[in-house]
Formats: sequence, C-alpha cells, structure tokens
Amino acid sequence: MTLSTAVCVGIDVSKGQLEVAIGQSLVGSFDNTSAGITRLRSRLPREVSLVVIEATGCYSALAARELTAAGYRVAVVQPGRVRQYARSQGLLAKTDGIDARMIAQYGEHSPGLRTYQEPPAVRQRLRALVDRRDQVVEDRVREENRLEACTDDLVRKSLRASVARLRRQAATLERQIKQVIAADHDLTTQADILTSQRGVGSLTAAHLMAHLPELGHVNRQEIAALAGVAPYNRDSGQYRGSRFRRQATRPHRHAHGRHHRHALRSRHDQRLPTPHRTRQTRQSRHRCHHPQNADEIKHTRRRAPTTTPQAHRHLTPTNQPTTARRGPTAHGE
Repeated sequence: MTLSTAVCVGIDVSKGQLEVAIGQSLVGSFDNTSAGITRLRSRLPREVSLVVIEATGCYSALAARELTAAGYRVAVVQPGRVRQYARSQGLLAKTDGIDARMIAQYGEHSPGLRTYQEPPAVRQRLRALVDRRDQVVEDRVREENRLEACTDDLVRKSLRASVARLRRQAATLERQIKQVIAADHDLTTQADILTSQRGVGSLTAAHLMAHLPELGHVNRQEIAALAGVAPYNRDSGQYRGSRFRRQATRPHRHAHGRHHRHALRSRHDQRLPTPHRTRQTRQSRHRCHHPQNADEIKHTRRRAPTTTPQAHRHLTPTNQPTTARRGPTAHGE
C-alpha cells in the first residue's frame, strides 16, 4: 500500500490540545495528555500507515513518543513546510482544523518523510543539561548587565550574589555534561572526533552532539544544511546573486558559528570607509563579489573618486564611488 492510497493522519499540536484529521475529514480535538492520546488511539482506524505531527518542541514530544510506542509510524514535520504547502494549494486561511487537514495531505504527498525515532535516554539527558546551562548563562549575563547599570549599594549586593550563584550553577552543569559524555562510549568517541578539529572545544562539541543527533549518520552536505551553514544558490537567468545560508532551527548555531561569522564580518567591514559602507546597496555588494566583475574592479579601484561623500546617496549601483569597492576587492584578492 503506497502513501498516496494509505490512510494518513495529521495532528496539529498546541500546548493543551491535539487537532486530528484524516485526509479532509476532522476526527476531533483531544487533550495533549497521556489520557487524551489514549482516546485518540481508540478513534484511529486500523488502516493508518502514517501519523504526521507538527513539530512544536516539547508539546509534540509526548504524542510522537506514545504513538511510536503504540506501533504507529510517526513523522514529525516543520510547521513552515506545511504552511508553504497550504499556500501552494491557494489556501491562505489558518485555523487548527485547516492545519490538521493540511498536515494530513502533506503526509500523503510526501513519501520521503523520515520516521520519528526517540533519542536514547543518554542523549536526552545531554540535551537537557546543555539547554539548562545555556539558560543559566543567559540569566547570568542579564544579571551582570543589571549590575553594571545599577548604582544602589543594596541592589548591587543582591546582584553580585545572584551572579555568583549562577556561576556556580553553570560550573556544576558543565561538570555534569562532561560526566554524561564520559559515561557513554559513543558520546566519548564522537566528542574526541569533534574536539580534534581546530576551534572546537568541549562545550561546542556537547552542543553539537545534543542538537545534531544526525552527526555520523548523514553526509557532510546534509549535516551542513541541518546546521545552517550550507550555501544556497540565488541565480535566475543571467543574474548570479550571492550565495545565502538558511537560518538553522536549532540553538547550536549560537555555540559555534555565530562568533566566527561575526569576527569575519567585522574584519571585512573594517576595510571599508564608514560613509561608503553605510550607503552601499545590496545590488552593488553583489557586483563587488561577483567573479565576472573582478577585472573591472581592479581597474576602477585605482581611479580617484570624482564625487564627494555627500553626493554618494544620489548614486546608483552602477556608478558607486570606486573606493567603496576596495574592501571586497582586497578581501577577494
């Protein structure tokens, strides 16, 4: 039985409710609890071949876990893809019932959906500890910012005590993270491989292992796409736009890529004079980075600008001042 003719169930998830549909028919609304999921199972037909659940973080985990344990094939999908599918069908309205029906139809027409597999308990523990440490560090930074701006002695004393407490909690969580990794052979092996790379420390490796369980199971192109660092084309006809990266949906981007990305951007921006950099348009940046304009840039960068900085705002991308191209050209050379 193929997915096009099989029974596909779509579940729209919210904090307290599960809206369920089979094809175009709504089954009903059920509580997002173990008891509600048991009621849902009693209403599902035996011919169900796939249950598609909207990914909503912790709110969709219970349904995915219990339906998988009951023997159903479950797929957890991104809400954005379902929304785009609905728009492709000309449907702009959005309700829980509409979303449930769209999720079911999306599952019927997407035979390549990956089956949900519950992560091992040790990886769930690692992710919980990593996420908790991030929360504690964010709270500590907020308290430190408040301490810097505070002038009252009593309040400053309270803030110092709070910062010290949060530092102790972060240190405790870091020790627990290392203990969890050391107690598991697979995590230890993976951590050794990751930390052998230049610039990857133990905490960065813990973030990657916690939020990228696909590491070691997919190729480098797929893992780069999942991490949000894979370049995508932006071409049309004769236009060759600059490559772009899609934002990752997981917090590991903050663990590793953000600092390197900001450092490279800062180093690149320092090469550009401030008046030129702030007024440079997106189209002119594309022309500067485009390989076919390299020779033109090499010639024009030696010519003195014929306009004053006050006139730059009136220039079009085709007659930008030549000094505005020095940064990208020098960086590219």
